[in-house]
Amino acid sequence: MQGPEIVTRYEGNPILTAKDIPGGANAVYNTAVTKYNGKYYAILRVETKTLGCNMTLATSDDGINFKIGKPVLQPKTEPFLTYEKYMYDPRITKIGNTYYIAYAIENEYGCQCALSKTKDFKTF
Repeated sequence: MQGPEIVTRYEGNPILTAKDIPGGANAVYNTAVTKYNGKYYAILRVETKTLGCNMTLATSDDGINFKIGKPVLQPKTEPFLTYEKYMYDPRITKIGNTYYIAYAIENEYGCQCALSKTKDFKTF
C-alpha cells in the first residue's frame, strides 16, 4: 500500500525563467526560498548574458507569482575577485531573527563555501 502524496510538482513549472529577468539572462535557477513577514523571498542564481552571475532577490505573496528585484549578492571586484569569481546554489536558513544565505563560490582554488546574512532582505 502506498502512503498519501505529501509533495506534488507544480504543473506550471518552471515558475521563473531567464525571460523573467529584467534585461535578460542566459539562465535562472530557483534555489532558495523562505517566508518573511508573510511574503515569500527567493534568492535566484542568475547567469547573465555575459556569462557572469549574481544572486537576485524575488518576492511573492503566493509563492508562485514573483516580482524580480535587483541583484543582492554578486562577485566582488579586486582584490576579492580572486576568491569569489562565480557563485551558485544558495540556501537560506533562519536562526533567531537572522536569515543566513550559504552558497558555493568558484575560484582559482576550486569550489568553496560562502556565507551572507540579512535580517530584513534589504541589507546583506
